[in-house]
Amino acid sequence: MSKTTNVTRLNEFSDAVKKGGKLAERYATKHRDSTVTINNGLPILKCVKLSRRDHHIEAVSTNLQEFVLGACYCNTRNMCELPESGEHWDICIPFDPLNDWLRALPKNKGQELTITVNMRQKTLSVHYVNGITMTATFKGIDSLEFPVVDSSRIV
Repeated sequence: MSKTTNVTRLNEFSDAVKKGGKLAERYATKHRDSTVTINNGLPILKCVKLSRRDHHIEAVSTNLQEFVLGACYCNTRNMCELPESGEHWDICIPFDPLNDWLRALPKNKGQELTITVNMRQKTLSVHYVNGITMTATFKGIDSLEFPVVDSSRIV
């Protein structure tokens, strides 16, 4: 599948990832050990599932008992119009590297990010320009591995 690009505000996207990744952050912290690498059988629980739905992006994490959801709007330059086929995208990205990168960016009110998802390669690229240009590409996991979100269990 070809790339889909969205533009959103940095502060809103960061807040959505932080809120939606709350359970992934807890899981990653709980299973982190500085001296031993822990090979956990459920790496998807360390991820935040990012989904484009209509004119917003959702960020969701789970601990298999409950789900946490964060969301932000795509709001500029008409780049968030649905593709002609009406497709949406979903990708699971490890929470820690994405959150660390977003936290490192200068937070200027209204600053925009360009988000590019390549479904074939399962990558998410985030491009930031504000006097400096920074781009990061994150390798994702197929969203089909993420548990089905039960809306009655969203906290």
